[in-house]
Amino acid sequence: YLYRDKVGFLQLEFNLWHHTNLTAVNSYEEKVSGEPFLMKVNFTDTDTNIHIEPSVDDFAITYNSTFGEKGSMIYFGSGIYVTDLDLSGLELRDYYFSFNTSSNYYENQSLKHLIHLKIINQSLVVEVPQTAIVVNANSYAIFNVNVTGALSGTLIPGASVTTDWHKEFSVDNHLDGTFTLSLSTFNVPAYGIIETFTVIVLANLANYGSATGFLSITVHPLPAVANINTSIVDVYLNKSFQLKVNYTPEGSSNEIGGADLNVIWESGYTISRVDNGFVINFSTIDLSLGTYTISFELNHPGYETAFKTIFVNIKALPTYVQIFLNQVEINNTLEIYAGDSSLLSIILTEEDSGNNIENANVTYSWGYHFGEFEYKGNGVYETKLNIPNNAKGSYTINIFIITDAMQYKSQSIPLS
Repeated sequence: YLYRDKVGFLQLEFNLWHHTNLTAVNSYEEKVSGEPFLMKVNFTDTDTNIHIEPSVDDFAITYNSTFGEKGSMIYFGSGIYVTDLDLSGLELRDYYFSFNTSSNYYENQSLKHLIHLKIINQSLVVEVPQTAIVVNANSYAIFNVNVTGALSGTLIPGASVTTDWHKEFSVDNHLDGTFTLSLSTFNVPAYGIIETFTVIVLANLANYGSATGFLSITVHPLPAVANINTSIVDVYLNKSFQLKVNYTPEGSSNEIGGADLNVIWESGYTISRVDNGFVINFSTIDLSLGTYTISFELNHPGYETAFKTIFVNIKALPTYVQIFLNQVEINNTLEIYAGDSSLLSIILTEEDSGNNIENANVTYSWGYHFGEFEYKGNGVYETKLNIPNNAKGSYTINIFIITDAMQYKSQSIPLS
């Protein structure tokens, strides 16, 4: 620096601008000639994702149209720019609006045909029933619709009409602006309870645009019942049993095909579909002696959900007992003297099958003693019956029989 005799500097100037996006609030509009039209666009800073508000520095959004109208947009707030247009005298046809933006600090936009304006004859009105239509399931909701002009109030022929009904439907066009709609209610409602639907009816006609009408349809499911081949089941513990269930319209024996069946039962079960209903096999494993309930629920779209409950009595398996006192068969009361000790033997068989009851846990009790029988094989069980010296009178010996797989009905032996 000791050898330099001059100092200079360089000054740079630059403008920083952001990327932008110009969109139409509504890109398509249908209007009647002479009807007010408030046109709207949205101008956004895409770098900061905020609305762009007008500034004093040479900022403008301008438009021009295919029918010669042009001008500037006015800021409305929240990034929205608007202009109020007079559509008087416009013919029935399509018109388009193009836009330009200019600013020192934002990316300029030039968009052609951003907004499409269609001038129509007059708006349509869809006249539908004002009160809810009530109809049964598996039938048809039938009603009339009129298509009229919003200005003239008269019927407008030539429109096409459809609906958003989710099942089959038909539209009968009478060619004079009136229509008859028929909506199928087969398999409606879906869940077995009364259901009300809001139905949209849409009309459309060239140079008139489109219009919608709304009506309510209430559909009642058909009455249905659950039928079971018994109301009370008596079954032995750890045995299985079977029930037949079907689902029919009220007052009819015809099966409602394709129904769903739900069962509530405290043990296992399997459901099989058969002709005219269901067959359910029930297990009683892991249950105890007592009374239980089974609940059934059947449903099918278009029908009331049917409920049914039955009772199940789980009992001990009956047995046949042969009684021997000191190897002598006894057919009635055991007669033993006080102070005696006697060999009491029993042979246990299942009453329904006649099979010997093997390896059971057999216990007994009476007024003076509780004890166990010892298994000897072939259904034979023995115990020593010791009678106290002070025992006298009549008693009952109660015998309890349990195996790993079955609980048998207790037996009683009179003792004197």
